[in-house]
Amino acid sequence: EKRKREDLGEGTVSNKRRLPALPQAQPHSESLSIPQKSFESLCLEYSSSKARRDEGFKLQNKITKDGHMAVYHLHRGEIDEAKNCLKNALSCIEGSKVDGNDDLRVNVFSSAIETYIKASAMLHFFETGTLVQMGQFAFSTNEEYLSGVLGFTQELQRYIVRQGSSKDIASLFVCKEVLECLQAQLMLFDFRNGPLRHKFDGIKYAVRKLEDTLFELSLQEDTAADFLAASAAQARPAEA
Repeated sequence: EKRKREDLGEGTVSNKRRLPALPQAQPHSESLSIPQKSFESLCLEYSSSKARRDEGFKLQNKITKDGHMAVYHLHRGEIDEAKNCLKNALSCIEGSKVDGNDDLRVNVFSSAIETYIKASAMLHFFETGTLVQMGQFAFSTNEEYLSGVLGFTQELQRYIVRQGSSKDIASLFVCKEVLECLQAQLMLFDFRNGPLRHKFDGIKYAVRKLEDTLFELSLQEDTAADFLAASAAQARPAEA
């Protein structure tokens, strides 16, 4: 019985858990096998790049927000408010000083610039009835311009539905001319499977939606005359 109690730890003076010994202190020394100065320089460069990237994300968010707000105002017919948003976005783009081949530009700024181009194309369409040219965006790449223009056609679908509900046939024919001409030009491109290809496929649905809307309006007695007049106006060549 006594041996049994000793095996269970009873009757002993101390039953504390044993602790491992602490490592012995070692003197600090620079190892010749590690390029310490190179790593210090690399750490500073990494920190600088991270700070620059964080600042880039802040600018991207502001440009994107201003672009979306411009689109919002344009759908409400608030041209002046949209111009102010685009002016603020352009100021951020020009102040970013990011080179076209910079990783920050490719991975962060491209989507914001595409949003700016989309909103600018929509404003240009309302003011001129035509598609904005790439020369207006000296800071953009080819893909950014194409993506922005295709994004504009997606916003145009909303405008088509609204104007169709208002039986604004003249405006629908302006949309028809722009969409059909743009679709014809984009068919010359050999887009690979990716974002541009998916957006290009979306323009077909915009054209189809527009054609269905115009067909339905042509069957209504109160809009048949307006439909014929707008159709005849589009068929006539533009005046010089």
